[in-house]
Amino acid sequence: GMGGMGMGGMDMGGMGMGRRAGHRNQRPEPCAVRQGQAVIVHGLSNATEHNGKSGQVQSFDKERGRYEVKLQDGTAIWLRPQNLTQRCSVTLHGLASKPELNGHRGEIIGFDTSTGRYMVLVSGASLMPVSLQPGNCILNADTRVRLQGLGKADFNGQMARILEVDVGAGRYKVQTQGGKQIKVKFENAMC
Repeated sequence: GMGGMGMGGMDMGGMGMGRRAGHRNQRPEPCAVRQGQAVIVHGLSNATEHNGKSGQVQSFDKERGRYEVKLQDGTAIWLRPQNLTQRCSVTLHGLASKPELNGHRGEIIGFDTSTGRYMVLVSGASLMPVSLQPGNCILNADTRVRLQGLGKADFNGQMARILEVDVGAGRYKVQTQGGKQIKVKFENAMC
């Protein structure tokens, strides 16, 4: 009937895309930071003038393994995943030095490459950002992360997506870009 014809038409359309058009319309990498996500640039050794700037992710080039980021001033630059940190909301957890902040929500507004700590603005606390280790900042489920410091070295540097947060165990269940599901400690996943 009509339905069958409709389906056939769709198939043709899909095939007609051709290889060349495929780049822009490739399936999004499920572990890549989403388009439009606000990020902070850091750790650039060449274009150091961009460190600390904010921007938005425009796209991810799977072959090059780089994000296209449009900075606030309109400049577009290509960055490796380790040179950007997402502006994420987090829940503070396990702080021995500032226990009064545990359970508070905060927003990551920067990353200090020298200390490996996030700069976090804590809701309802001081106006100054607090410097916190990744293990003390619980990311939300579905956040895209980069894995680091794992015993199984083959996962380090991989992109992944948080599926579940287990606060009691201090672990995220993540799906890696290779499709494997593994559990990692909070400090092993960087947003």
